[in-house]
Amino acid sequence: MDNATRGRLHPMTSPSGESRFFQWLPEVRPEGRSLAALSGEVINDTPTPMIQRVAKAWSTPLRDLSCEQVRLLTSQEMGLHWLAAPVAAFVRRYPKAEISFYPGDLSIAALRTFPVLFERTPQDARAIAEIDFTWIVDHWKKIDAPLAAEISELLSKAKALCRGHS
Repeated sequence: MDNATRGRLHPMTSPSGESRFFQWLPEVRPEGRSLAALSGEVINDTPTPMIQRVAKAWSTPLRDLSCEQVRLLTSQEMGLHWLAAPVAAFVRRYPKAEISFYPGDLSIAALRTFPVLFERTPQDARAIAEIDFTWIVDHWKKIDAPLAAEISELLSKAKALCRGHS
């Protein structure tokens, strides 16, 4: 049995970095074009691994983007004109998803870019600000207190931004 057949018989039960991002949002019908085509901007590949990964994500059709590619683009605040609403929907549905590094890594990327998400899709961003992220702050307090403090600060700023634009 090939991997494609095995994947259909035993679908993933939670998002992961290699899974297609939009398979987790079946109500969203993404563009068949890439962010490069939609924006008219090309990223020239460079020898750095991160820029190579960004360039590949930028040239991948939206419908084929992996969760890791969306996490990477979100963390770089790239393509959010097209990705803000889907990222917000994903974070609302899967706040604890471990995409690349740790549980909630896409949620933290969304919180870091919250002002951009809020500008693009205020209602969806407000829903992110209402998520109870106590679990992630408590988790990081034990392991990385500065990251826990950053997440708390991001949440406070997100909620303040929402209150200021009621």
